[in-house]
Amino acid sequence: MRVDKTGRDVTDLPGLWDESDLIIQDFHPHDGQEWYCQCARCGSSADFHRCDQCEDGYSDHECGEDCCCCADPELNVICDICQGHEGWYLCMSSPEWCKSNPLPGRESIERGSIQWFVVEPREQFGEGVFD
Repeated sequence: MRVDKTGRDVTDLPGLWDESDLIIQDFHPHDGQEWYCQCARCGSSADFHRCDQCEDGYSDHECGEDCCCCADPELNVICDICQGHEGWYLCMSSPEWCKSNPLPGRESIERGSIQWFVVEPREQFGEGVFD
């Protein structure tokens, strides 16, 4: 039996995956779908934290010259803090809560790991609900 954070049995609910189907990585797959995320350890919401060391994922200008004389140097060096992603996702729960309240079977997953998923409309509600 699989249970959610409230203790409900979610074994047969549609939209939930086997552990082998989990997508746990820093950023969502770039496949055109609308992805949502949560903390992979505790299931709390995750929020995007903007990198303050760059602008649009670029942090510096490199034109190949020892002494740059570009009239309008454009940033073209990918930020080494966020790797060009403009920031990163963080668990919104406190570190203490996240560490002491992992989802069942997620005890070994580190805090700060992000789980990605796609929410499909449930057909059982009838037509027009998601229009």
